[in-house]
Amino acid sequence: MNRSRQVVAAAAALTVLAEAVGLGGMHWVLGLAVRAQEMSLAGLSTSTMSASVWVGGALLAVFLLACAGALALVALRDRLGGRWSRALIVGALVTQAVLAVIAVGMVGWWAFAALMALFGLLLLTLCFSYPSPAGAPEPVTA
Repeated sequence: MNRSRQVVAAAAALTVLAEAVGLGGMHWVLGLAVRAQEMSLAGLSTSTMSASVWVGGALLAVFLLACAGALALVALRDRLGGRWSRALIVGALVTQAVLAVIAVGMVGWWAFAALMALFGLLLLTLCFSYPSPAGAPEPVTA
């Protein structure tokens, strides 16, 4: 059993879970703000715009919750799951990179650094979960 792999996967799962809750809540508040406005964007009503913000936020939150579940399973089982689990983690890596690039322009460098730290946790989880190549020495664990 590789304890460091489990700790990294558990930390990534908790962080992605917190991100899912935070982004879901942020999209809910943004939907409320859009609904309260009096403007129209390209002829769209405010109810249509707020509904699309809520649906987009819900889809993103559900995706991140699925990723957190896959990471929690990695932490519990001490091995990476099948093809779907790997696809979720790779999808989360791409999502983190895109969110980090957007965050640096809209929020600042501290948000970029936080998202890149989560990117590193996800990448470590993915890399730790693959077996060592043939002939490579096993890492020493205490």
